Amino acid sequence: MKKIFIIIFFILFYIKNIKSQEDSLNMDYLMDLSFEDLINLQVETASKKSEKMIESPLSISVITEKEIRSSGATSIAELFRMVPGLIVREKTNGNFDLHIRGNDNLFNALLSSINTMSLVMIDNRVVYNYFQGGTFWETLPISVNDIEKIEIIRGPSSSLYGPNAVSGVINIITKMKENEKEENLSVSSNFQFGSLNTKIVNTSINYRKEKFGGGLNANYNYKERFQKEYFLATENRYSTLEYIYSLDATKEDSMETAERHPNINLANDNFGVNSFIYYNHSDFIKNKLSFGMQSSEIQTVHMGRRNTYMNNRTSNTRYINLNSDIYDFHLNANFLSGDQNFITGASGFHSDINNFSLDAEYNYKIKNLIVRPGISYKKSIYDDRKHIDIEKGEGFLKDEKFIKNFAPTLRIENTFFEKFRLIASARFDIYNKPDENYLNYQIASTYKINKNNIFRTVYSRSNSSPFIYFSYINFDMQTIPFVLTLSGNENLKLMQMDMHEIGYRTKIANKFLLDFEVFYNKTKNFSELKLVEMQNIQMGPTQIEVPRRFQYTNLDMKSKQIGFSYSFNFIVKENLQIKIFNTQQYTKIYNFLYGDSLINKEHLYTPSFYGGIIINYLPFEKLNIFSNLYFYGSQYSQIDEFRNEDEDADSYNLYLIEAKAIINLKLSYKIWKNNILFLNIRNVLNDKKKEFNFADNNESLYLIGFNINF
Repeated sequence: MKKIFIIIFFILFYIKNIKSQEDSLNMDYLMDLSFEDLINLQVETASKKSEKMIESPLSISVITEKEIRSSGATSIAELFRMVPGLIVREKTNGNFDLHIRGNDNLFNALLSSINTMSLVMIDNRVVYNYFQGGTFWETLPISVNDIEKIEIIRGPSSSLYGPNAVSGVINIITKMKENEKEENLSVSSNFQFGSLNTKIVNTSINYRKEKFGGGLNANYNYKERFQKEYFLATENRYSTLEYIYSLDATKEDSMETAERHPNINLANDNFGVNSFIYYNHSDFIKNKLSFGMQSSEIQTVHMGRRNTYMNNRTSNTRYINLNSDIYDFHLNANFLSGDQNFITGASGFHSDINNFSLDAEYNYKIKNLIVRPGISYKKSIYDDRKHIDIEKGEGFLKDEKFIKNFAPTLRIENTFFEKFRLIASARFDIYNKPDENYLNYQIASTYKINKNNIFRTVYSRSNSSPFIYFSYINFDMQTIPFVLTLSGNENLKLMQMDMHEIGYRTKIANKFLLDFEVFYNKTKNFSELKLVEMQNIQMGPTQIEVPRRFQYTNLDMKSKQIGFSYSFNFIVKENLQIKIFNTQQYTKIYNFLYGDSLINKEHLYTPSFYGGIIINYLPFEKLNIFSNLYFYGSQYSQIDEFRNEDEDADSYNLYLIEAKAIINLKLSYKIWKNNILFLNIRNVLNDKKKEFNFADNNESLYLIGFNINF
């Protein structure tokens, strides 16, 4: 509650200085059904310059500010249920698993279900967990209401944005109001309260005068779980935490279990503060500086133990980010520091973090030719020494470990005959570890058949980066009656994806916009823990051979995927818009190790079809009705990382995740000027089927709230 009062005080302190703006006579604040605006929607992520989305050479979707406000999404990850190609599954209330086109959980290990293949950025600042890979969405310091738009690229894009853009890029662009010309001081606040003790508060203050502007925002998000029981993997049922305590072998094990679950009700408790300033000397010289902090604690399915896979995760970080454009030169530099504990109560997962990144590019143009050379430098440091007792053998790292990356980059673009556009980009990544260097590249083209029809093709290759855990882990695990060592591998080959894609966009009769794509990709250089060393121990009068050391090792396994996506926007009339999107795909795994044999099999752990429908309706001047359906097909989930040799590999911890359709609804009513009262219902049908293995059974969430804008 203290954080809520801080934000409310923050609003009241400034509100006396606000000049009220004129009332709008419609709901443009929430909804704009202009087909021309839809066609002329500008994007920057695909080409690193502003262009119409319909002319983009890559597979790209945009979630606009008005869609974000209308949607009722209570967390950023939930927004991605409004675009094609995104698989979004809720683990606990407000905590999501998100993948671009899948390829998850290939090794039947919970850790491999984390999406390490998609790169997330906020205002060109990469937000990524280099310890195990992936993005922890709760660590984003901003809220839904701070976002101007989100641009999503589907497909390998490391040549543009660096390692880990293997399956795609998500670029979150925040509101800075730098394009407004008049002096302006504005305040916007959002409050939501509802079931499961949900409290969501966000406020922002923005000021602009001539060439200078700045802003400050704060957000707080608290939710509780849908249930109090935990899934007990060993008995295939939900159980109380007290019963799980009783299964622990020792008192110390029970204490560790309690530390992992200090609050059984908690789903997420997140707080963030951000500030920014900018100075635009002219259209050719622009500088933006942003900085902020976040503090979060969530309870989710991440990594666990044999009894339960649910655990708490905490993060406390601070950042600073600079974007500078001076004529044709662009610079981005950012720094993040703090600490993160990936599993509270478990030794070895708490680390201090320092991440630094620098990217510089120069845009050189001669007639229709654009050449954009650049350099990139990134360093990520993790150190667990402050949080462990080395003498007791605690800690996975036991030292400061780092990943360093330097890369020259080049992007070339040329337009021929006003209709044909060819783009090529490349990036040569040099790491401190592994020793091998990696070339990422992308070749794309567009052909404008006429002003209403555009055909495009893409071929691209991308790699992941190395991760601290897989490269440097050095941990002795005491088992009875021997010690088992887990080792990293500094020279793992990095995951690599190659993709072919063709696409077609068309607009029809100023009412329809269709975006269609067909894709084929191949992924290799997967890795997992493998037994590499045995040992002999004395058991009474007999010597027996037991495992001694496991090490992360590359596999011969490959993944091949083929599929298509489409997005269909239809302006029925000026007050009704419908959007339909869907992805169908087939994924097959080759050289999968099954017992002593290598087999090929269909990948069943990611859905083969998923998509949604959005209806945005303005029945009369002050009322907006926004409803969206998100659905996915059935899939299986299997976790066998603790399976004994005598347990069946085909059935151990194998669960069916049933097909599910989730309907969300938000009703917004403008009570005065741009001040809005709304009712927000998530999962209207109260479909309780769980969306992720070992996670909670999801229920409806009912919220009431209001937006205040001055």
